[in-house]
Amino acid sequence: MVLEAGAEPRGRPLTRSSAPPRYVIARRENGGLEVLVSSGGPAGSTMPVFLSETSARQFLLSNVPESGWYVRSTSAGELISLLLGPCIGVSRVLTDTAGDTGLVSRRSYVDSLVGAPAFSSC
Repeated sequence: MVLEAGAEPRGRPLTRSSAPPRYVIARRENGGLEVLVSSGGPAGSTMPVFLSETSARQFLLSNVPESGWYVRSTSAGELISLLLGPCIGVSRVLTDTAGDTGLVSRRSYVDSLVGAPAFSSC
């Protein structure tokens, strides 16, 4: 479940369940959800994750020529489940933090979502 913007009372501490949504590029495939993952050659595959819906839409329009893909809002918990489940083979996550785009390891990104310190850059 994703909370609508403004659904939390003001002044309430930010928790993982009330954290702002992230946005991924997704499509319905064979009765399930497929998240966009680009093959990265020897460096491994990369999954783009955005803090801004606008950034996700711009990425979709600029980089994904096939039809059927759309911007999907997702929670931190769902991202953790994706990255530790069906997308376990993803090596890196492309993020748009504070207006900058950068690559981080899958493990470091998951650690940041759960609030754990990142011990490795693998």
